[in-house]
Amino acid sequence: MTLREQVCLSVLLAAAGCKKDEATVAPDPTAAVGSSDEVAAPAPPVEQEPDPPELASLREQYLRGEYRLVEQQAAPLARDWNQPTQVRASSLAGSWHALAAVESMPDAAKPAVDEALRKATELGDPAASQLALIAHGVYLMRIGEPAQAQADLDRAVELAALAQHTELASLFRAESMLNQAYGPDERLNDPKQLAAARQAYHGIVGGAGQPMLKARALEGLAAISKELGDKAELCRLTQEASAAYEANAAAEFLRQGPELLATDAGCNEK
Repeated sequence: MTLREQVCLSVLLAAAGCKKDEATVAPDPTAAVGSSDEVAAPAPPVEQEPDPPELASLREQYLRGEYRLVEQQAAPLARDWNQPTQVRASSLAGSWHALAAVESMPDAAKPAVDEALRKATELGDPAASQLALIAHGVYLMRIGEPAQAQADLDRAVELAALAQHTELASLFRAESMLNQAYGPDERLNDPKQLAAARQAYHGIVGGAGQPMLKARALEGLAAISKELGDKAELCRLTQEASAAYEANAAAEFLRQGPELLATDAGCNEK
């Protein structure tokens, strides 16, 4: 099993797999919408309600790999939060729905991703823009466009609107680098991208962020250790990743990632 195949493995266990489809270029969600030499003065922004607790629940469910549940819960929230003071909440819920849809069935997720970008662009809220860019970047990566994906994820990291979103963007940015390290023949052809991905994963593991994202980064580092031929490090990292997944009630398909890496490397052989 090649490293790029291993990177796709967790996704393949949840969806149809990493395949190429029609790519899109994300509009800049931080840019003004529309243009004209004679335009009316923009209406003053409506003060938004504090983020509802349901958004934190969607984030935690998504990180645990409960994608179908997030899809089912986020879509009606995005629809029902329809007051002028709930635009930000609706936009964020729409982006969580798009992210979950991408992981569940990438081929069918484009409308949800496009809608998330549209809402964020109209709102102009940095946190909403950041999460919408992450959704679009992950969509591009899942359809086989990691370079375009990294452009979106770079922009999401640079926005730095919410720490939780920035860390999530950093994780997927590292994955996009790892994907770019390999050519169509699944052979390593860009060691610099491999090194950049490794550095990015180390940054997440060494940070003070979300445990589930650290677990995903540990798994990424284990995959890189496989490429580098470092079995001892691979076995250590897969053990840590597995323990973190179990401690945080990760979905079964996420737990299988490090387990399969460890089995493939013979970590449990005496």
